[in-house]
Amino acid sequence: MVLTSQLATVLRPAFAELADPERAEAQQRYLKTTEPMVGMVTADLRRLVNVHSLEVLGADPSEAVLLAEVSALWTEAATRDERRAAIFTLTLPRYRKRLTLTAMGLVKQIVREGAWWDLVDSVVKVQEHMFAAYPTEASAMMREWARDKDMWVRRYAIISQLHRKADVDTSLLTECIEPNLADREFFIAKAIGWALRDYAHYNPSWVRAFVDAHELQPLSRREALKHF
Repeated sequence: MVLTSQLATVLRPAFAELADPERAEAQQRYLKTTEPMVGMVTADLRRLVNVHSLEVLGADPSEAVLLAEVSALWTEAATRDERRAAIFTLTLPRYRKRLTLTAMGLVKQIVREGAWWDLVDSVVKVQEHMFAAYPTEASAMMREWARDKDMWVRRYAIISQLHRKADVDTSLLTECIEPNLADREFFIAKAIGWALRDYAHYNPSWVRAFVDAHELQPLSRREALKHF
C-alpha cells in the first residue's frame, strides 16, 4: 500500500528502532488485543510524535491539513502504536487549539473504530478545547453522544468532563450519566464511577447527593465513593 500519511512514513522507521518484542507481548496481554504492537514505552511514543509531527505539519497547520494527516495516519496504521500516534498528534496542545467542531467527525470515527478504553480515553482530551471554545455546541453534542447506540461513544460523553475540576457542568454530567445508569456493561459503569470520583475531589457533597438520589450499578457506586 502506498502511504498517504507523511507521519506514518517517518514514524515507522523511528518506531522500529525502539521495538521490543517482549514488551509488545506484555502490552498486548494488558490491552487484551491481538493488534500488532511495537513494544515502545509511552514516553518514547509521545516524544517521537512531538518531534516528527512538528517536522511534517509545522507548528501551526490549518485544521484541514491537520485532520487530513491524522485521518490518514489513523486509517493506514499498521500497528496500535501508529493509531495511538494519530491520537497523540490530534491532542497535542499546539494542534488541539486549531480544532473546530468539524474535528468531531474524526473524533467519533476514532472512538467507533478504536472501540477500546486506551484509545477512546486518550482522544477525550480533544473535549477540553471544545468545551472552552464552543461550550454550547460541545455540550449539546455530548448530550446527544450520551444516548448513542455505540457504547464507546457513550463512554466518551460520560467522561468528557474529566479534569475540568470546579468548571464541571453538573447539568451536563447528569444528562450524560442518567441515560446510562441501567447499562450493566463494565466500561459504561466504570466510566460513570470515574466521572463522579473525579468530580468528587472538587465537590464531594454534590457527588454524594447524586449517588444517594440515583440507583447506580454497584461498580459505579464503588468507584464514585472510592475516596469518601
